Amino acid sequence: MAKGAKDPKSKATTAAPSTPPPTPTTKIGPINNQYEMLLKLHAPHQFTFVDSVMLEEGVHAGHMALVLRPARPFQFMRLPEETKRDILRLALAPEGYLAGKILVATKNNVVASKNYAEGKKDRLGFMRVSKTVNQAAQSLVDDSNGRQLYLLSRPLLYGNHFKFDDTTTLMNFLSVRSLEVKAIFTNIEIATYKKSSSLAALQTLADCTNLRRVHISTGVNLNATPEKAAKAFLQDAGHFLRSMSNARGGVDAGVNVLRFGRSQRCFGVKESDGEIRAWNDEERDRFADLLKADLFK
Repeated sequence: MAKGAKDPKSKATTAAPSTPPPTPTTKIGPINNQYEMLLKLHAPHQFTFVDSVMLEEGVHAGHMALVLRPARPFQFMRLPEETKRDILRLALAPEGYLAGKILVATKNNVVASKNYAEGKKDRLGFMRVSKTVNQAAQSLVDDSNGRQLYLLSRPLLYGNHFKFDDTTTLMNFLSVRSLEVKAIFTNIEIATYKKSSSLAALQTLADCTNLRRVHISTGVNLNATPEKAAKAFLQDAGHFLRSMSNARGGVDAGVNVLRFGRSQRCFGVKESDGEIRAWNDEERDRFADLLKADLFK
């Protein structure tokens, strides 16, 4: 083959210039020689085609606009009061049933409830402390129908059984709730009592004056007698217990709402052999009696 000649078997490597996709346009249809174009419209909610209108003004003058009517929303607020409450009670129930718990934990510095939000992102009470969610909630409250719905939903939501992973999460969660919301809580469970946040957490809990039960599972005092444990616990919980007693009009009212885990991980004392054992019933009763006796000293 002569120098400079092209190999007939070689293939060209230069890519052909790409052409833009054709602009959709009308075509002559098979019926009455009318121009036609098929359009497929998508929307997250139902809608109805109403009409087509020729625009006479503005930047789109001379163009035709399609008029679509979205489906009217369901008139929930016009339902009877009891029916609305029943629907909201089921919609706001944690874990899909009325006796469930709303589990609140801190992850990546965000306080949220995974079990409450998972699979139901449109819940009215998304359990998360964030600026974005608070702003969205405020816009709901500012609307007249939204405010009615918010006020109707609030006791059904916050009246659930809440379980917090520790006192730090409880403190952060309650610190952004209003006094009206705090007064709704009736059943709070704390998985881990942390000394670093227990005082602040129980002080924020003092505004929850309608509590019927506060259960602390672990971490209160892992090696102490009832006398020593009661003295330390009162330093953290004194304000909360006195607030509960004053709100209920009974000296023992605050102590009576407390419940504690029964393992040595909540209350324990070291034996002579070095093993930590859980308190017995007599020691637990002694602890409660000391709290009641020393609360208003």
